[in-house]
Parts: sequence; C-alpha cells; structure tokens
Amino acid sequence: MIGMRRLTIFSFAFLLLFQSGVTAADKGPLKKGYDVYLLIGQSNMAGRGEMLEEDFLPMEGIYLLDTTGKIVPATSPINKYSTIRKDLSLQGYSLGVSFAQAMHERNGRPVLLVVNARGGTAINSWEEGSLYYNEAVRRARQAMRYGKLKAILWHQGESDANEANEATLPLYPSKFKRLAKALRRDLGNVRIIMGEANYSYAKVGLINPELHRAAKKVRRCTIVSAEGCEIKPDHLHFSREGSRILGLRYAEALR
Repeated sequence: MIGMRRLTIFSFAFLLLFQSGVTAADKGPLKKGYDVYLLIGQSNMAGRGEMLEEDFLPMEGIYLLDTTGKIVPATSPINKYSTIRKDLSLQGYSLGVSFAQAMHERNGRPVLLVVNARGGTAINSWEEGSLYYNEAVRRARQAMRYGKLKAILWHQGESDANEANEATLPLYPSKFKRLAKALRRDLGNVRIIMGEANYSYAKVGLINPELHRAAKKVRRCTIVSAEGCEIKPDHLHFSREGSRILGLRYAEALR
C-alpha cells in the first residue's frame, strides 16, 4: 500500500512537470521566427516586484536568452541571465513579464526576451563603448540569429536624479539621444519604448520631465506613464502589481 502511494505521488508529480514543460516551451525552442525584444535599464527594468510561486513556472510562448546565447523557456526572475546584474537574490518580478505575455497574446508569435539590466546605474554607465552597452548589443545580436528585433525597452533614470548626478541631469535628453542613435546603428532602426519613474519617488519632479524631453528628441520613441502604478514601501521600486500594469502599458505603446 505504501509503495503504491509513493508511486502514485511520483507519477502525478512527473505528469505535472511534463505537462507544464510541453505547454510552456511550445514543444521546444524554434530555430527561427522569434519576435525579439531588448530590455535594458536599471532596477525597475531588472525587476524588484514580489514573486509568487507561479512566477517560477515556464511561461507559454515566451523565452529568454541565457548567458550562453541559448534559448530557454522563460521563468521569473527574467533578469537572471543578465551578464551585468546584481546578486540573483535581488531580482524580482519585472515589467517585462506582462509585456511579453501581452505581445504573445496579441500576435500569437513566440517572444524572445534579452534582459540585460542592472540596478543603480546612471545613463553614463550605458554610453556607447561601455561594458553595459557592449553587453546589450552583443546579446541582442545573439538573439537576432533566431528572429527579428522588434523594439528596445528602456527603463532608467532614477539614478540620474540622485544627489551625485543631479547637477548633470539637464544633460540627460542629449545623452539619451546619443545612446538611441548608437543602438539603432548597431541593432537596426527599431522603435524605443521608455517609461516614467514612479510618482512617489522623491525626485520624480526632476527626472520625469527630463525623460519626456529625451523621448521627444528621439524619433519613433514613446514614453509610457507610470501614473497609478503601485509601488513598494521604499518609494523607489514598483511592486508586482505596479510592474504588471507598467508592462502592459509598454505593450500598448507598440500598437
């Protein structure tokens, strides 16, 4: 009786694992035909939202580029394969999850995310020729062997409004314009979507106007509102729900 019970439990667990793997991976990665998106920026792009058990399960139709350049079924935290990230324990639910789910649901096509964000980085860290820039371009090119790069998602700016960088904040739009020009030269003339800092951030009145000026300087660049997006108690990071809503707004901006 005990042996049969153990067998039944094992069989049920194996069935669940098999079913989730087949469904989420769509019977394995394709060789070509992915819609590729590059997600870069600082902590709110990396993801600091609360994680639920369901986040560790593979997502249907959505894939990540791992650190070796291979395609794997996407599970959260989606910034875990970033080659520049902070400690894995800091990575959480990201706006890229709901964004990718919305894009897959809309188009029915497999989505390949290249997520290479790092918390606490100012825009100077991303300038052309920097480690962060080079890694973003290198990994995006790896992914472009499997599909077409559709857009670049950028969420960054809070670090440029802190005391150390506040004096140079008015230069942000020009710096972003140079960054966008370099990325398009190296990766193609794709659309760029960027997002506001959360409305409870202490320096939101400084950074968000500069983000809007930056978006206006770059052709085919759209900025999405963070108004009403729930935040965490630190008043810096979006919560899981806030990240989810923001990701949907990024997806809507690509219509």
